[in-house]
Amino acid sequence: MERIYLDSSFIIALQVNSHEFNQKAQNILNRLDKNTLFYYSYLTINECAFTLIKYKADKKKVVQLLIELVSKPQFYLVNTNSDAEELIKYLSIWEITSLKPRDAIHYFYMQQNNIAPAGYCKRLSSQAR
Repeated sequence: MERIYLDSSFIIALQVNSHEFNQKAQNILNRLDKNTLFYYSYLTINECAFTLIKYKADKKKVVQLLIELVSKPQFYLVNTNSDAEELIKYLSIWEITSLKPRDAIHYFYMQQNNIAPAGYCKRLSSQAR
């Protein structure tokens, strides 16, 4: 069973037909097995909402879209702990990689939950190797 971490750029690319990576994201999604499990974080949802609202999407439509997404049977919220040790692990990843702080958090979630990034996300895929 494949486990894929979805960051906001993948979700936004799927939702915005004119997005430069829409077709690539659609192809990845269509290629995946029905047993594939998709994971996201609170940060993913926050970034999706922020970006879609920034580009003038209707708030109610954004909320509905995100509710539909997280309600799908193959979609799961990543497990997170809220202690200093976990924060230190994230900060260590950020320190030793070229990732931006938010990308380092996504990478930390993937690493902690043994989840691969969505295939087209180069900045996270390169760190996962």
